[in-house]
Amino acid sequence: MSNLDEKTESLNQSGAFLQIYALNELRKKHWSVTSEYPITISQFANNPKKLLHPRQVALAKHELDSIHYSNAIIDSRSNTDAKETSIDIVASKIIHGSCYNLCIESKKLDPRFSDWVFFRQESHKNTMRIFCRTVDTIGIVDLFDTLPTKQSQFETHLRIGEYGDLEFTKHIVTDFALALKNRKVETDFYKSEKTKIDESSRQIIEGIFGFMIESVIADIREGEPTLKQPLDDVFIPIVVTNANLFLCDYDENAINPDTGRIEKDPKYQTVDSVVYECPVPKSIRFPEIASSHLSYKQRNAYSKWHVLILSPKGFIEFLDKIEQAPIFQR
Repeated sequence: MSNLDEKTESLNQSGAFLQIYALNELRKKHWSVTSEYPITISQFANNPKKLLHPRQVALAKHELDSIHYSNAIIDSRSNTDAKETSIDIVASKIIHGSCYNLCIESKKLDPRFSDWVFFRQESHKNTMRIFCRTVDTIGIVDLFDTLPTKQSQFETHLRIGEYGDLEFTKHIVTDFALALKNRKVETDFYKSEKTKIDESSRQIIEGIFGFMIESVIADIREGEPTLKQPLDDVFIPIVVTNANLFLCDYDENAINPDTGRIEKDPKYQTVDSVVYECPVPKSIRFPEIASSHLSYKQRNAYSKWHVLILSPKGFIEFLDKIEQAPIFQR
């Protein structure tokens, strides 16, 4: 029997201390952190370049005023579907000359009742795709480009990339998941929910979308005049949860064709990290993407974003690996 106060037990069962734990671990490792980071989620209704005077675009290099340009980006976003929300934790740190930005959703659950089971319906490379903002265009697909301004002579590109040489991107990639919940602790009867994992993943996808665009606007508006090439920005969406994480290794030949039920127990591997490939919600729209002109690999990367799902233990292991990241190779 626990010696803890009943209120403490209730708080533990709700997972209330998970976010505090993640914040403390980040601070111990000298990350700059903000909790409940306010963000506006608003898809693009226009291309910002179309809102600039043609002469401004033609003479963009060294001529474009940063305030005019940042205002054009703001004005190109839709006000009708704008949503105000917050990201549980935003953490930033410069590692080997690149600025890493973690957008973290803290999913607080009682592990006695919560199992998250992940499946692989298709074959995937065990490499997490990440978001980068750099001065080159090397990557799977470009999402958003910015013009040079008086403050900076460099054009930048926000893109999705895949970098197998980075140890912290090596995780099992899955494309389907169910949350299982015991209705009663003493029974073996489970209730399954797909929405819980999808909602958490889509929430942080929306959050990192808003954060990336607002970061671009802030850099253009507030950046100091410089001839230096800007730091590479890396953005990673993360869900930290105290649910139990499992990878389901099933035999598809054991599925009964009449009932759709499996007749042989799959193997359930306990994991501390897994990548969930989540369909992007309709609220995410960039100004220049023409999906009909993209290859299958590009369309897949654009329409299904990778979200890193971590247990508290997996979160610490991930932070240790990212500290050892080499100089970011584009």
